[in-house]
Amino acid sequence: RPVTLETLHYPSSRGFRTLVSAGTTAPRAGALRGGNLTVFAPTNAAFAAIPGGAPTTAAALTPVLQLHVIGSRALSTQLTNGQQLPTLLTGANLTVGLTGGTVRLTGPRNAATVVTANIVAKNGVIHVIDNVLLPAAPAQTITQTAAATPQLSTLVTALQAAELTGTLSGTGPFTVFAPVNDAFAALPAGVVQRLLETGNRAILSKLLTFHVVPGRITASQLQNGQTLTTVEGTTLPVTVANGVVTVGGARVTTADINASNGVVHLIDGVLLGSLDIVDNAIIRGLSSLVSAVTAANLGTALRGGNLTVFAPTNAAFAAIPGGAPSDVATLTRVLQLHVVGARALSTQLTNGQQLPTLLTGSSLSVGLVGGGVRITGPRNTVSVVSADIVAKNGVIHVIDNVLLPAPAQQTITQTAVATAQLSTLVTALQAADLTGTLSGTGPFTVFAPVNEAFAGLPAGVLQRLLETGNRAILSKLLTFHVVPGRITASQLRNGQTLTTVEGTTLPVTVASGFVFVGGARVTTADIEASNGVVHLIDGVLLGSLDIVDNAIIRGLSSLVGAVTAANLATALRGDNLTVFAPTNAAFAAIPGGAPTDAATLASVLQLHVTGSRVLAAELSNGRRLSTLLPNNSLTVSLFGGTVRLVGPRNFATVVSANIVAKNGIIHLIDTVLLP
Repeated sequence: RPVTLETLHYPSSRGFRTLVSAGTTAPRAGALRGGNLTVFAPTNAAFAAIPGGAPTTAAALTPVLQLHVIGSRALSTQLTNGQQLPTLLTGANLTVGLTGGTVRLTGPRNAATVVTANIVAKNGVIHVIDNVLLPAAPAQTITQTAAATPQLSTLVTALQAAELTGTLSGTGPFTVFAPVNDAFAALPAGVVQRLLETGNRAILSKLLTFHVVPGRITASQLQNGQTLTTVEGTTLPVTVANGVVTVGGARVTTADINASNGVVHLIDGVLLGSLDIVDNAIIRGLSSLVSAVTAANLGTALRGGNLTVFAPTNAAFAAIPGGAPSDVATLTRVLQLHVVGARALSTQLTNGQQLPTLLTGSSLSVGLVGGGVRITGPRNTVSVVSADIVAKNGVIHVIDNVLLPAPAQQTITQTAVATAQLSTLVTALQAADLTGTLSGTGPFTVFAPVNEAFAGLPAGVLQRLLETGNRAILSKLLTFHVVPGRITASQLRNGQTLTTVEGTTLPVTVASGFVFVGGARVTTADIEASNGVVHLIDGVLLGSLDIVDNAIIRGLSSLVGAVTAANLATALRGDNLTVFAPTNAAFAAIPGGAPTDAATLASVLQLHVTGSRVLAAELSNGRRLSTLLPNNSLTVSLFGGTVRLVGPRNFATVVSANIVAKNGIIHLIDTVLLP
């Protein structure tokens, strides 16, 4: 009858009572009244024959009934052998088989025969079948799927060790590139065992989550050149060529194993691209290297950047003469010698190539001999025994010996002691108690006057500088030769000024290929020390000493005594002065002797000081120079290159001009001028 599903209620259709009841329970009766449908209708006997009985809940009945309904009208005469009929159950088809006029339908789990065909209804057609078609068993989670797949037993063990079985049983969806047992077995000896150790759980988790991508991605959705961001966070490259899909270099051998919370693809390799250099050293059993890295606090450095590490084996560490270094500083230098700040595969190395290491000033030399790689350091040569272990942040080459750095550099003080040209400087450093300072951490840059420079000072100056009472002046002079930081000669620029440890700035001049600091020429540059660098210079720099300091070291003891007695020392340490300084003999020749009362002595001394900086070349005949003594001036008189100063009562001759001080100029004179 051309009516709806009520056709099944007529007396001639009593055999469908169970189907109708099921359709009401599911409920699907409303759905079967609309559209244009084909229903394969099991008899009551077919329902009764379901193993374990017919489902009774709506949730269980719904997929069963959906499997029996096609979303279009198909008479038996329209069916063809092998035809796939998509059902209302998502993803489930029925396959048509025609044999001698009989129609067979094969579903996901069983088959049924059409016993009565072409019952035409208003909204479709019914074919009566002798069996209830059953949908596929409910899909398992990814964890359950892996557990049910013999090829993935090692992966399951790893998931359990990393406590990730719960994660991959969650909602997802996930796409898992699952290494088969043979892939794990192909890893270097001991790697799987170390990965499964409790202490390495974080590394194992990092490795496994690198095999997992969020979302459900089938093999047909993977494209050549695509990159997938994994749950671990690192990207995974995809290659599709000649029908073969590879991810991270591993080939997909079985694709699209569906799970309830995602999809699994079997691959023939374990993906290690999420593990950094330290992780790789741990899982490959380089325990001595790992311990050394930890002791030297270099773990963070070896997890960053793009590096090449020449990694000694445990046996190599054990063979170090005298044993591995125990102090952190030495151990750090040893390890830094094994690290190059760029990624270099063995195929990129060339014979004679120099590889700069993280140890400042130390390189490794590459030697290629008969297909093997040899590495020569400052003190020994090693062989690469296992090359190109690629890590997330670089590459590891395992070597058979520990490379040893050159003997540790000496401190600046030790360097000075070992340099014959600096013996006078060493004596001065000792007298000023500065040897400890220049043996400290630094770094420092020292402009070191050679012995000839000290010998070129005026007679008696060096001896007076070394006197215990003048230690403060000597310290001021020496620290004017020291600049904080490590500055090589190539870093010095014309017109540059350097602030010294003493605090005064030091001018730099670069001309015609020569470097000058404070007027002294650098004769030997870039003598490296452990705590800085030393440059030899041909002059002693006096620019940090003021007028009083200069008077002291030049032996003007009578002037210094008078300045002290007159309480003028502070004034003479002020800015921009010119002092006409009488010699000791000049003081001794004062008629009646030098004044003894402070006021008179102050007047005498003030007559010898002008309030500006005046070099000898700036003195002209007849020039009047105002002095610090009010209403008293000096007049310049030039006679055949000789400079005389005429005062209120007498005159004096300049016997040594242009002694430059930090705060002015000194000109020595042969007579004490009287106010």
